[in-house]
Amino acid sequence: MRLTSLACAASVLMLAACSQSDAPSEELGLAAEELVDSVLDTPVATEEAPLGPLAPRDECTTLDGAEDFLAMFKGAVATRDTAVLVALTAEDVKLGFGGNDGADVLRADLEAEGSTLWYELEKITLLGCAANDFGGLTMPWYFAQDFKGDAFETYIVTTDDGPLHAEPRESSARLAILNWQEVRLRFGEDGTMLVGGNPEVREESWIGVSVPGERGEEPMNGFIRATQLRSLVDYRMLASSRNGRWRITAILAGD
Repeated sequence: MRLTSLACAASVLMLAACSQSDAPSEELGLAAEELVDSVLDTPVATEEAPLGPLAPRDECTTLDGAEDFLAMFKGAVATRDTAVLVALTAEDVKLGFGGNDGADVLRADLEAEGSTLWYELEKITLLGCAANDFGGLTMPWYFAQDFKGDAFETYIVTTDDGPLHAEPRESSARLAILNWQEVRLRFGEDGTMLVGGNPEVREESWIGVSVPGERGEEPMNGFIRATQLRSLVDYRMLASSRNGRWRITAILAGD
């Protein structure tokens, strides 16, 4: 495309030279430089890569009443409105695996000093919505999909351009670009997770992962930035319709 543009530019200049035989050669030279520069500065249109298999999508608009419920849920999260969020929650909402559940516990968690729950809910709203097998909805969308590996060792690449490096540093060889797909954690000989960079600071840390091979191919091992990964069993929200009213039935992490 760009070579064609340059050829056209050359043709235009030749025609200009023919029609202006008395034009100073210096002026024609300057005009040529300006025209070529303008062509080179023009962005080249490229096709965007399709989003990966676990990219966020919304299936919940097909559920009767779910669209209005989700609008209220997302609005409450955006404005940090505890009263509205609790009103959208079932009294017996499940909040973990230790039995400390219920709407009153959720209210206390949301209002606790230093609580990160609002932040976790905000991230959930960006990760799509699935219509689950029980007639309810699940957020993030990918949590309702089928996974083959161990849930605690499965992570989701949450970007369409996550570089997989051979070593935990930018200067190492780039092995692949990961795009909204599942990966497995890698562990050292001592059984601990492979990490690099500065593990104390998420923005500066790397995690060793294995990318499952396709059609029987061997997995590909490397490192990816921790900020581009999310655990499969990180926070999720489940909701269902009870007597025609949608209510949050679970906000939890873990398995």
